[in-house]
Amino acid sequence: MSSLPRDRTQLVAIFLISLVLLAYQVILTRLFSVVFFYHFAFAGISLAMLGLTIGAVRVFVDPARYAPDRLADNWGQAALGFAVSGVAAGLLFLYLPRLLHAALALSQEAVEKAALISMMMFAVPFTFGGLCVALMLTQSPVRIGALYAADLIGAALGCIGITAILFWLDPVTILFAIGGLAAVSAALMAPKTLLPRAHAIAAVLLAAAVIQGAAYRNDLPHLGLVWSKGLWTSPSLFERWNAISLIRVSTRDDIPFGWGFVREPLQRIEQRRLDIDHSAETTVTRFNGDLAPLA
Repeated sequence: MSSLPRDRTQLVAIFLISLVLLAYQVILTRLFSVVFFYHFAFAGISLAMLGLTIGAVRVFVDPARYAPDRLADNWGQAALGFAVSGVAAGLLFLYLPRLLHAALALSQEAVEKAALISMMMFAVPFTFGGLCVALMLTQSPVRIGALYAADLIGAALGCIGITAILFWLDPVTILFAIGGLAAVSAALMAPKTLLPRAHAIAAVLLAAAVIQGAAYRNDLPHLGLVWSKGLWTSPSLFERWNAISLIRVSTRDDIPFGWGFVREPLQRIEQRRLDIDHSAETTVTRFNGDLAPLA
């Protein structure tokens, strides 16, 4: 447990968990938009509400298990549950199509249906998050006004911060960082028996965020999308996320493409494929001033 005064520790803990919960929800809207289509972003909000409600109801219907004298232990377990399940659900969602295709040789249509069903996994981390928020707001001796203020400030900063961070980091890096911060929140209040586990999970996830983020920023191989909108993704030469889209540049090795070509060019033309969210696409052609290769 933290050496900070109890009141301050609990305020920091609920601040952190609210921050990562809202950031996680926003990340899901971006992932769903790219892996499926834009209207699936609303599924992220629905899953968040489902999970948070389940967590809160569990606290209400089992007062003996979630008694005030067990707040520290219950908080530690729930916050760690969010940290681990949040990262696991995100990675499984991204790589499940590849795993199913490799292990079971499923068709593209079957893989797409399995990916849609796998979205329900995200209700699990939100359930742990709902447990945390409900526990603190109902079992903590700290003034409810102060707790609620910390909760709202954390949620607001999570929404604003994630929008800015998406211009610098990719969703997988952010998933690792969110999990690490949730584990830090667990460590703030966890009893001594749970502290080593909380510290270990926080260290592993934050280290993974640093490694993944460095690879992404330096255009090195890193974890990311392998399947989107029913198609396998090709390796990219350049990839950058932002708050509203994913921009990728990849090689184009098929027949040269150009809207103004009257026939297939007689010589090879260097071209790149530029796409947004794996759907809107254009071809970029190298031009050195000589029209002959393009004629």
